[in-house]
Amino acid sequence: SASGSDWLVVDGFDRVLGGSWTAPSHDFAAAVSAALGEGASTASNEAVITGAVDLQDYARVLWLLGDEGVADWTFNTWEQQTIEDFLDAGGQIVVSGSEVGYAGDRDWLENTLGATYIADDAETVMAGGYEFGVAYEEDWPDELDGDEVIWTYSTGGGAAVGTRDRRVVVVGFPLETLHP
Repeated sequence: SASGSDWLVVDGFDRVLGGSWTAPSHDFAAAVSAALGEGASTASNEAVITGAVDLQDYARVLWLLGDEGVADWTFNTWEQQTIEDFLDAGGQIVVSGSEVGYAGDRDWLENTLGATYIADDAETVMAGGYEFGVAYEEDWPDELDGDEVIWTYSTGGGAAVGTRDRRVVVVGFPLETLHP
């Protein structure tokens, strides 16, 4: 939606059936991109998969997964390799989604993104003093652990974790659902 090269916001939220967001489309990537400012662009994960958009053209990527479920799978094998290549080249990534650990490859999540899946439900809609689940209800935020816990849920578990080198952050709930 823009031509900035500071951030690429990837919309990987494809789930329509059985999730919290039930409309056939959404503008979450555009809203998050606008919040990041003029240096942001947006793309669908399909545009990344087909090569129409190259992660290497950006310094930082924010990958939105919404509440992808088991049937939708968070990252396919091609996306995983693309992210690994991006990180190997020095890129920085933030991944957010309520099923990032539950519905994904947990070994890849831990070995590549440095996040460990702990539980499927943090039993709260508060993290780091902020309310989430506002744009759409979020009923299954993942609890995570990692090198560094950046945000904790009001119930005490890890809401966002990062690697020590600060190139990767994984958030266990959809950032697009934060209260404005």
